[in-house]
Amino acid sequence: MEAEIPPEYPIEFVLDLRLGDGRMVHLRPILPRDRRALARAIALADPATLRARFLGWKPVIDDKMLHHLVEVDYRRRLALVAIDQAGNGVAIARYEGTVKSDTAEFAMVVMPGWRGVGLGSALFILLAQAAVRRGIRRFYASYLVDNEQVVRLLEASHLPCRTTVSDGVVEAELELCGPFQSFAQSSSMTPE
Repeated sequence: MEAEIPPEYPIEFVLDLRLGDGRMVHLRPILPRDRRALARAIALADPATLRARFLGWKPVIDDKMLHHLVEVDYRRRLALVAIDQAGNGVAIARYEGTVKSDTAEFAMVVMPGWRGVGLGSALFILLAQAAVRRGIRRFYASYLVDNEQVVRLLEASHLPCRTTVSDGVVEAELELCGPFQSFAQSSSMTPE
């Protein structure tokens, strides 16, 4: 197992969380070996989840896409996965930045049975903290105008946010300037 862990792997983001409903999840940065599990999760996701995550279109899952999603550098590109006690992936959050920018795209998927218990908030907090430590100062995200979970997450973060709407898609830009601690305390998750 240790040989599979890349040397730049951010071990500080490996933790167990007790969610607001008492369930436990294991959070960790993604690994290349997660390829098959991620492909399966996307293939089995319900239509509403796929619509929300991919802005209405169904993604083509091929080797190139899977490689891109699981092979990250843990600095400019980072993904965190949440795994339930049975070993199933129940959520993923990622940012995708570029070398010459302090802005990164943010995206997240939480499976339906795991929403509303603090998992999305926990992933957002950890990802934002990781981004700031790596020189990223802004997240931008695109989401469908009717995606109430994203709206609630962004409002609860209390981060400065600018939005524009076009053709039913919201483009949001968040300044990662810091009240993560108060956001963490107001969410329903607790580290174990």
